[in-house]
Amino acid sequence: MFKVYVEASLDDGAQGGDGDDDGGELSSENMDLDILIMEDVTFVETLQNINSIVLDAYELAEENCGELSIFLERYQENTRFRKDVSDPSRYLGTDVHDFRELLDKYIQEAQDVDTVAETASCGLLLLDRTELNSLLKPSPRKCLDGLYKLIPVVFRLLNDNLTKELTTTNDRISTIPTTVEEFSESLAFLRELQAGHDEIEERYRCVRSLYHLLEEYRVKMTDTDQMNAFVLTQKKSQLKASMELFEGCCEQYSAKFGIELEARLPGLVSKLTTVSNALSNSPLFDLKSNINDIIGYLTRVEADIIQLETEVKLHFQYEKTLGLPQSTAFEELDDLKADLALKIDMWKMFQEWRGVVSVWEKQRFPEEIDFTTIVDRVEHFYNQITQWEQRLSEGMGPLCVHLKSCVEEYRVTMPILTDLRCPSFEERHYYQLRELLGFGIRHLGSSRTSMNAPVLTLGELVQMHLSPFGSQINRIATEAAQERLLKDMLSKIIVLWERLEFDVKPHKESKEYYVLASLEAIYTTLEESLRRVVVSLVTTDVHFRDIVESLVAKRVTDENDFLWEQQLRYQWYAESDECEIQQANCRIKYGYEYMGACSRLVITPLTDRCWMTITGALELRYGAAPSGPAGTGKTETSKDLAKALGILCIVINCSSQMSCKMMGSILNGVIQAGTWVCLDEFNRIDIEVLSVVGQQMSVLRNARLMDSTDVLLDGQCVPLREHHVIITMNPGLRSDR
Repeated sequence: MFKVYVEASLDDGAQGGDGDDDGGELSSENMDLDILIMEDVTFVETLQNINSIVLDAYELAEENCGELSIFLERYQENTRFRKDVSDPSRYLGTDVHDFRELLDKYIQEAQDVDTVAETASCGLLLLDRTELNSLLKPSPRKCLDGLYKLIPVVFRLLNDNLTKELTTTNDRISTIPTTVEEFSESLAFLRELQAGHDEIEERYRCVRSLYHLLEEYRVKMTDTDQMNAFVLTQKKSQLKASMELFEGCCEQYSAKFGIELEARLPGLVSKLTTVSNALSNSPLFDLKSNINDIIGYLTRVEADIIQLETEVKLHFQYEKTLGLPQSTAFEELDDLKADLALKIDMWKMFQEWRGVVSVWEKQRFPEEIDFTTIVDRVEHFYNQITQWEQRLSEGMGPLCVHLKSCVEEYRVTMPILTDLRCPSFEERHYYQLRELLGFGIRHLGSSRTSMNAPVLTLGELVQMHLSPFGSQINRIATEAAQERLLKDMLSKIIVLWERLEFDVKPHKESKEYYVLASLEAIYTTLEESLRRVVVSLVTTDVHFRDIVESLVAKRVTDENDFLWEQQLRYQWYAESDECEIQQANCRIKYGYEYMGACSRLVITPLTDRCWMTITGALELRYGAAPSGPAGTGKTETSKDLAKALGILCIVINCSSQMSCKMMGSILNGVIQAGTWVCLDEFNRIDIEVLSVVGQQMSVLRNARLMDSTDVLLDGQCVPLREHHVIITMNPGLRSDR
């Protein structure tokens, strides 16, 4: 093989033997055979050609295999299909077009797979497809065989089902009706068949299409299948003829059975009259009737109405079927049903009420009575009666009135008895109740009696008709509960302070004296509201001390002395049961406005003079205008005076946005509520609005001077109560105008 590469060199060596020995010797020092071969141009080109030929052959083989991949995919798909085709029930709803596509598909696949040769030449390579063809070629034919078995089975099932249905339908529609019920059913069935005619035609078309498909593809069918296909065609023709025959006789049947239907009408009307009379039976309205007998009687009437309603519905259905106008003789039936339902419910409720009352009225007051349960049940009965009251017929009046009155007795009495069992009652409260009711009430949770109180049952208490004393009993119970609440709160405070220990330590300069240590625990023990009360009391008591010192220092002994008259003094008048505040010539009734535990200002001589000015203006029916620099407490002083008088004082921050209408609304509310109002930063209001406000204030003052009970303000006549208007201005603040 390597002769072409070494031949020239050997020849050269042989020829060189005639010359010098050194020049003609062939040795490994001057020659490397591997290098000569690998670097030879011809060898390299030949090697590249061989590689190219081999690679091309493998590429052709891969392309050939890629062309066969579609057959492999078909094989896998066909394998799944052969599993599905074994169950004919899955293909009962398959369209003929789908079956045709399946047949054409597998016929084409069989033809395609037959084109695959046993071998394929790919350059240097020869592909052997014998085993592949033995696997792929039978696949589409097996699918075709499955379809050839499946389609006849599907055809047979569909054909038999439709044949049986047409046979049954034909037998039913061809039967001659002898009664109005049979004719109505047959006519309704005919209408149903006519409505479903398209569906039957579609099913018949599908069966016939399957039959033609089998013939077209020459699928083998049994003689029985061919006979059944013929029978189906005959049955369809028979059904069509029977329907046409029956429809042609409908007019004759309608006339015949219409007369029969009209003959039944008086009987139904008679039953309706009987039921109506049964619901008007006098024992139903007699309170002395036996409840069980009445409920049993109404139950039997209910069964009769249900039966009558069924017959009437059938009668209406037959009239509609025969095309007759609907009878109007049964419009009363719905009213009778509603009336019956009300009577049954009413008598059952009456029975239930008597049952629970028979238990309640024997329970001893107060330990045996479950107040919550009784109140809930009574409320349930009352709500039910209220719902039914408007719908009950006039004849049910006595029963309704009696039941409602019984329920209302308990409904009114139970809140009173709840007050009578108030756990906060003490002996003085039981004494008040005895004076009010004329008999004693037993203590709650105790077998002992109060002031020889009798043992009373709930029934006896209800019969006493305690409703006239309800408000007074409630007042006593409320007072007792509030007293108990105050006592409990006071007891908690007493216990708290009794157990509270003050931490003391020796004085740093003398061991003989002790001082209080940290008071933080004491402060935290006090509630915030109590702390405010204490602070307010300390503040006012300091002022009272200063007043007393001043009176003592100036030796004031006369109650008409101005130093005493200028003080804000509280006077209680037992005759009128009123508290009155006096200062100078001003007399003001205490307002009793609850404002909680609020803070008070430190009262100074300037505060006293400001208060005296405000109360003096009130006595003269003028408004007040405390003056002073900003931040000196003009507004707070006015509010603090109102607190001292027990009167609500509303502070309004004025601005240039306030209109006459807004100011009128404010004054309107103030004079009706009888409160004080403080218009802060009054100088911010526009001058145009101020003129209107001045006019309004003048109208109010004139009405107060005349002791009027109402006043005409901004075109409205409104009630007039004692009030006061105070304005404050900040001289250092420019107006918004």
